[in-house]
Amino acid sequence: MKKNLAILFLFIFILQIAGPYPWFKVVDTIIHEKMINRIAKISDSDKLCLVTIPENKMSEVYWKVKNKEFRYKNEMYDVVKLKYSGSERHYYCIKDSKENELLASYLKQVKALKTVEKRIRIMLITNYLPQNLIVKLYNSFVVYSYFELPKFYVSKIIEINSPPPQIS
Repeated sequence: MKKNLAILFLFIFILQIAGPYPWFKVVDTIIHEKMINRIAKISDSDKLCLVTIPENKMSEVYWKVKNKEFRYKNEMYDVVKLKYSGSERHYYCIKDSKENELLASYLKQVKALKTVEKRIRIMLITNYLPQNLIVKLYNSFVVYSYFELPKFYVSKIIEINSPPPQIS
């Protein structure tokens, strides 16, 4: 029981630090696994939707997994079959509405977090920084003058006794 509680608290702590992204990835992986199983079970092509994309519009397609899963016109699709005809690509797909809803809720959470962070930043700036910050720029020139050392600062040379005196 204590081990499970510790794991739960650790998960909540990591979720608070990292934000909603880890939870999004976990749920996204679960949805992706379910969709792979659903694609494997499909035998009737009437359940598939046909998405036709001209070659010049392929830049509008965002591939999550190349030739397997993509986003086009704000909808997520999982590819079952692909056919080429002239300058068009025909994708026989399953519309992935659960993943689309998950992505929309994730983007909504991220946007809400950004607005909260912005409010906190504004509150900190208004409460803890001076409102009238006056910056004065001074252009000052320092004049450096170099001069020779006067002769009276030079040490006198004293005659050195040779050999040095003995200390007794």
